[in-house]
Amino acid sequence: MIKYRIERHQTESISWKCGEYGCPGRLNSLKDYTKPDLKTSHSHGPDPERLAVEKVVVDMRKRCGRQLPYAAFQASSQVVTDPQIAAAIPSFESLRSTLYRHKGNKNEPSTPTSLRNLCIPDKYGKLCTGENFLQIQSS
Repeated sequence: MIKYRIERHQTESISWKCGEYGCPGRLNSLKDYTKPDLKTSHSHGPDPERLAVEKVVVDMRKRCGRQLPYAAFQASSQVVTDPQIAAAIPSFESLRSTLYRHKGNKNEPSTPTSLRNLCIPDKYGKLCTGENFLQIQSS
């Protein structure tokens, strides 16, 4: 199986480009994704192992919405039964920034848009020693 990405939306059709960097492979389909027509041949063959690894990484990103990134990495990696695919999965260190960026920090306050919206929660207003970090906070 070969992975494609949308290159251009037109009124009646969609142009697709091969997902492999540097490959000239192009495909056209109707707007409803029917009648695919290969316009330009690929410079490579299908790579099922790479596609399986990408599916595992996508699964990790989805799990990051519900779990911490390292737990999502472990859970997704343990699901893989094929040793070749397991060996091809990138390490946690190489995926760390991607997984944390995808997770975001939903528990933290949003970035204020003005000084009027700036309000520092109590848990951030104290030092490790328990002393107040903020002397005055105007509301």
